[in-house]
Amino acid sequence: GLNPKRHHLLSVAAIHINGNIIDTGNGMHLVCRPPVMPDRDTIVIHGLRTADVENGMSYDEMLELLLPFIDNRPIVGFCPKIDTGFLNPLVKRYMGTTLPNDVIDVRHLYSRRMSGQTQGLSGQSQHLTSILAHYDIPELGTHDAYNDAIMTAMAFLHVR
Repeated sequence: GLNPKRHHLLSVAAIHINGNIIDTGNGMHLVCRPPVMPDRDTIVIHGLRTADVENGMSYDEMLELLLPFIDNRPIVGFCPKIDTGFLNPLVKRYMGTTLPNDVIDVRHLYSRRMSGQTQGLSGQSQHLTSILAHYDIPELGTHDAYNDAIMTAMAFLHVR
């Protein structure tokens, strides 16, 4: 889901971008065990079944791996307020504060880049798939945390 007050984090993925290199060899994809198991609608979207998340790691175990991986690097995302909306309450409970990292929104970078070329972007152009198509970036399949991280990283390299 998209509402951190009603929905629960199921998986997290992160990869490093070093210069112009997306370091997928050292990427991270973690499946979490939420307090409430996913319903049928969620399973259809993300492909994570109840059995997948039942065997996932706790949020604290996930943060033990994710936070050192992120370290003090900027967080690049597509609509990252949604991601940080899920992560920050968990991080605050875990270490007493929210993520201090700078956050970069690929959607905003793209809008700024394109504003001189159009009279205004349609709502459709705000979708990741539209940005990918604009730069001829292959769509790897959405709603999978790792694929989303790779596609967002590729889009970032084009719009930064």
